[in-house]
Amino acid sequence: MRRSLCAVALVLLVACAQASSDGPSPASGARGTVVFGPNCPVVVAGTPCPDRPWQGKVQAFTVRGAFVRDTATDRDGSFELPLGPGTYDLIPLTPDGPPTAKMQRVTVTAGNFVSVTLQVDSGIR
Repeated sequence: MRRSLCAVALVLLVACAQASSDGPSPASGARGTVVFGPNCPVVVAGTPCPDRPWQGKVQAFTVRGAFVRDTATDRDGSFELPLGPGTYDLIPLTPDGPPTAKMQRVTVTAGNFVSVTLQVDSGIR
C-alpha cells in the first residue's frame, strides 16, 4: 500500500513539473494598449485628433524571429500577453497593410508584466 501511494505521488509530481514547463508562467508578460493614428490629415490647435484604440491581434516573437504567441486586443485596444522571462519583439498584426504596425522590443522579468503602448500607423499625413 505504501509503495502504491509513493508511486502515485511520484507520477503526480512528474505530471505537475511537465505541465509547468509547457508554457510561460502567467505571472509575467506584457500588457498595454494598441493605438491607431493619426486620424486627421491636419491637426489644428484647439481641434484635438487623438489616436483611437485599435482592435486586432498582438504577436510576440523572440529576438531571433521565432513566433511565441499572440492575443487579441479588447475593444479599448488593451491586451495582456503572458510570456516567460526574456526579451521579445511585440507587433500588432496588420496582414494587409497599410496600416502598418511598429514593432517594439520589451524585456519581461520573472513575476512582472511590462507595460507597453504599441502603435499602428494609419498612413494619414
